Amino acid sequence: MNGLRKAALYLHGLEETDRRWLLNALSDAERERLQTTLAELDEMGVPSGNAWLPELAEAQIMEVPEEESNPLSSEIETIKKAGLSRLMQIIEHEPVKIVAQLLRHRVWPWHQDYIDKQDPLKRKQLLRALESSTSPLLPKVETALLSALAARLDQTESVSGGGFEAALVVAQRDQESATQEPGWRRLWRR
Repeated sequence: MNGLRKAALYLHGLEETDRRWLLNALSDAERERLQTTLAELDEMGVPSGNAWLPELAEAQIMEVPEEESNPLSSEIETIKKAGLSRLMQIIEHEPVKIVAQLLRHRVWPWHQDYIDKQDPLKRKQLLRALESSTSPLLPKVETALLSALAARLDQTESVSGGGFEAALVVAQRDQESATQEPGWRRLWRR
């Protein structure tokens, strides 16, 4: 679902006064595009406002333990806790589309800081890639991407804490990875 449709669905779920207030804050072109999409939702019979809340309140929600719901929980925790500078070093040479897929997975604690630290051209490319309506990754590809990043972060942590020698090992790895192809290309050729 692209950003326009998400915004329209969100607005459609608001009360009429709130929806009108938000629409008035937009530019004429944005308002027109959203109103067209809102009209489509009305035509499809999607209830507006909080009309659907009673149905949701009565719905039976089955809770799934986190470890069952996400087999990558340890990898996700590793990526969540990663330092911004180390993350930037690791994914610096990866294509913008791959980085955008990683950022699309969830809103990471370092998400906005990573985007803000990019040079203007790369930031623009990254934002364009994030806003594009690409299909989501296949689950196995997403798992491989997150696992590979977590493994590289773990690899870095295993040598950290050793002072100058650890920093030297990390610098050598970075130099080697900078001269090699990006990780996704090596995986693709297997």
